Amino acid sequence: MELEKINYSYTDQIFIYDIVHISTQSISADSILTSLALKTCKHFEIDEILIYETDNVNLKNDFQIARKFEMKGEEIELSYSNKQDNKRVKKIFDLICFNDYSVVEDTNLLCNELKHFFIENSIRAYNLIPLRIMNRNDGRIIFITKYLKKDWTEIERQILELVGNIIESVLARKEINIKLEASYKSMSIIFNNLNEAICVVRPETFEIIFANDAMKKYITGKSVKNFFENNDDVAENNCNEIYYPHLEAWVKKEHVLTEWIDGSDVILITLTDITSNKESELKIRNMVYNDCLLDMPNRLQFYEDINSIFERKGSGAILFFDIDNFKNINDCYGHHVGDLFLRNFRDFLFSLEIKKGGVYRFGGDEFVAILDGYTKIETECVCNAILERFKVPWELGGLECYCTASIGVSLYPEDGPNPEEIVKSADMAMFKSKELGKNKVYFFSDKLNYSYKKRAEIEKHIVKQVKDNFSEFALYYQPIIDTTSQKCIGAEALLRWDSKEIGMVCPNEFIPLADYLGLIVPIGNWVIDTACKKCEELTNKLNYNFVMHINVSNKQVQSDGFIDSLKAAISKYNIPEKSLVIEINRSFDERNWDMIKDLFEEIKNIGVEISMNESDMGHSLIKYFEDMKIDEVKIDKLFTQNMINHLGHSEFVKSITGFSLAMGKKVCAVGVETKEQYNILKEIGNITNVQGYYFSKPMEQEKFDKWLFKL
Repeated sequence: MELEKINYSYTDQIFIYDIVHISTQSISADSILTSLALKTCKHFEIDEILIYETDNVNLKNDFQIARKFEMKGEEIELSYSNKQDNKRVKKIFDLICFNDYSVVEDTNLLCNELKHFFIENSIRAYNLIPLRIMNRNDGRIIFITKYLKKDWTEIERQILELVGNIIESVLARKEINIKLEASYKSMSIIFNNLNEAICVVRPETFEIIFANDAMKKYITGKSVKNFFENNDDVAENNCNEIYYPHLEAWVKKEHVLTEWIDGSDVILITLTDITSNKESELKIRNMVYNDCLLDMPNRLQFYEDINSIFERKGSGAILFFDIDNFKNINDCYGHHVGDLFLRNFRDFLFSLEIKKGGVYRFGGDEFVAILDGYTKIETECVCNAILERFKVPWELGGLECYCTASIGVSLYPEDGPNPEEIVKSADMAMFKSKELGKNKVYFFSDKLNYSYKKRAEIEKHIVKQVKDNFSEFALYYQPIIDTTSQKCIGAEALLRWDSKEIGMVCPNEFIPLADYLGLIVPIGNWVIDTACKKCEELTNKLNYNFVMHINVSNKQVQSDGFIDSLKAAISKYNIPEKSLVIEINRSFDERNWDMIKDLFEEIKNIGVEISMNESDMGHSLIKYFEDMKIDEVKIDKLFTQNMINHLGHSEFVKSITGFSLAMGKKVCAVGVETKEQYNILKEIGNITNVQGYYFSKPMEQEKFDKWLFKL
């Protein structure tokens, strides 16, 4: 009978819940039957319930016992067949249990004999259900109404069948208890042959009433109170796991409050050996929480451990370290050597013997350590020990490998309110140590957090600017002065960004970020177009070829389409030859020397000059002059501004100027801020052009125009 597929009313659902609950109570069978009868009579307006039990399979016209439950007002009365009532009960058994009707809604519809009997016994309607105990055809259950015609609906019949099923189960349990009481010895034999350890105890004293042989190795004495942490545990039917070190075994303990064969309340305890399950769980856990390559705790294990530390409000440090240029080991020697290095590094970390905490592999060449309870000074000692190890080469199967590590440190709880923030802080500190040149330890600070948040904010808005066609970008212009004529012969175009959301953003902040994000090419193309447009405008107004200097990144110079973008701007704005100068630095990868040489040749062929920012001298400078056809050298402001106080800087300017003159190159000194600096440059001589705050700061185009046309 599939109850879940029937649409019961709310009251029917409550009734079903109640009778099922009653059937599970630890009281006697007759008490359960009486409670069930009372609930059923009230719910269906039934006046009488008769339960006939036989002891034979064929159900001959005889019954062993009959229970009669009869409503008396709001109460119900249970009686057994006796001399006074036996004839009536026997007659009902004979007439109803063996006729063709199982359900009668009106006895007036029956034959005269039945009709007469029912009128005499005040029976108006009945419903008969077979009674089967332990799959035997053991009797009948009859539900009788004495005063009302009863229209038995299909749902009522089904619910009464459920009541019958519950009565069957109650009588079956009673029969089982009787048999158990009569066969206690047999029960012991059965229980002793089970794999599970079983015992029965008194709930008040935990005194053992019965224990099978399998249980004896788990208990000592006559009590099992140690199975329960407190008395509250007894009240709940629950289970838990127990480990027995002397047996090297895990068991699952389950207990339930039940009724013993004598009717008293007892606790039935079972212990099931789950050692093999635990071993399997351990293997699975190792697979989930352990790094399979290095056989060490992984990221999941780290978060479990750090979460537990935060729950108990611990303090200490998180180390986030990354192997610098680890990819080179894999690329040069193969991944098997890279794996060997990681194992050696793991062994070194384990050798640190962190007194409280642990080390974990996050992935790739990233590792994390928890130094629980460590002070900042103790943490620094651990970090220094790690860096010291990297000063010695790593022996990798006959190879010697040198590398370094960058370490970021965050302290908890001060550097973050939760594990995620603490790890994020350590990660930020690690990347900062890489930015500072690698092979360093960097402790997280609020200042670092601010800079990364600011970087994230700039990143978000710079991407938006590229999509919005650079609506907030502008070019500022700094005059370039010819030292002979004292005339402004050109300007350097400098990119500026005044954001509506975050204000004026320093070029040193957003230009490297644009380069990192791969946005420097579209931004650079916009700068070329805007600067060339301004160059055309000024050339037409001044009646001489105004020279526009534009800074370009190495990535932009080597990008596809760079030459085409220059050609397009020159053609679009009619830029005269040598009126456009691109400024570069000397950080090109010399492995691509031939490609760079050809690229510079193309730039020269379209009439664009090349100026190189210079901060030192050497063989590579000669190579640039000879192979790359550089037109101009720009002396860095570091030397220009320190000529007065540092003789070496003045000598450098003289040297680079003389060298450039000998090679037929122009020289421009930048960063000229005082008249004294300018006079020194004039004394040195051979300086073609100068620029700096002494003449003018970079100006937005309107102010630059006013300044220029006042000259």
